[in-house]
Amino acid sequence: MSYIRRGDPVTDRLVAALEDEALRVHIEQGLYPEYAQYLDVVKRAIFLCSSGLFRRRIPVAGDEVDAALLVALLDLESFVVARLRARFN
Repeated sequence: MSYIRRGDPVTDRLVAALEDEALRVHIEQGLYPEYAQYLDVVKRAIFLCSSGLFRRRIPVAGDEVDAALLVALLDLESFVVARLRARFN
């Protein structure tokens, strides 16, 4: 996505909103749609997994789970890969 100007606050907010909506829709169409309400925690799990901290435990829905387990249960591996690609490109 080299055609998107980075650093422009309006563009950055728009891209973040589109990414959040895509993530929310993906979760709602999966096996555990109730986790869409924990979007901030899910985004943190994606960040932790893409940073190599997949064993870090995070609180979600009253329990603590590994970030990798949450990503795997919600089938979010493609979001982790997209985050890694964005970091290295």
